[in-house]
Amino acid sequence: MRTRPNKLWAFGPPLSLALLFFAYYVKMPWFRSYIDPKFPWVKEHLARFVMQPDVVMVKDPRKESSNRYRTDGTVPPAGATTTPSPAPAPASSVPGLPPAPLTMERFAADPSLWPKTVKLRTTIEFPAVVNGKVIGKVQLPAGTEANLKLVKDTQLGLEYQGGGAWVPADATDLLDKVKITSR
Repeated sequence: MRTRPNKLWAFGPPLSLALLFFAYYVKMPWFRSYIDPKFPWVKEHLARFVMQPDVVMVKDPRKESSNRYRTDGTVPPAGATTTPSPAPAPASSVPGLPPAPLTMERFAADPSLWPKTVKLRTTIEFPAVVNGKVIGKVQLPAGTEANLKLVKDTQLGLEYQGGGAWVPADATDLLDKVKITSR
C-alpha cells in the first residue's frame, strides 16, 4: 500500500528560495543595488537587517591629552597622573655631530613634523560619509589628497570627507615629504 507524502514538503523549495534571497540581500551590496531601485518595498522591509560596513574612526592625537598614556603604551590606573618625560635632544642640535636620519618611529612620535595632507599613490577605498553616517564606500584614485590624522608604525590614519582609513605609508607621498623635511 502506497502512502501519500505530506503536503508540507511543497513549501520547502519556495521557502529555501526566500531564505536565499534574504541572505543575498543582507550580505551582498551589489545585489541590494540591483533590487532596491526595482522593488523599493523590499528595501523598506529588509534594510533594518543590513549591517553597516566597518569604519575606522581616526582621532587626531594632537587633540588628545598627553597625560593619558604612559610611554610604554599602557594606560595608568584611574586617578593616577603621569608626566611626560622630556624628549632627548636630537642629534642635529648637538654641535659637531651630523644630523641623525629621521626614522619612522621618530617621525610618528613628533606630530609637529607631520604634513596636514598627503597624496595617494594608489587607489584606496574609504568609507563614504554623509551627515556623519556611513552610506557606502568610495574608491579614491591616485593623486587624491587626504588629511593625515595619525601615524602608527608604518600605517597612516587618513581622513577624507569624514571617512577614515588606515593606509600603508608607502601608498602615499609621505616618504618623499619626510625626506624633504628631514634635510
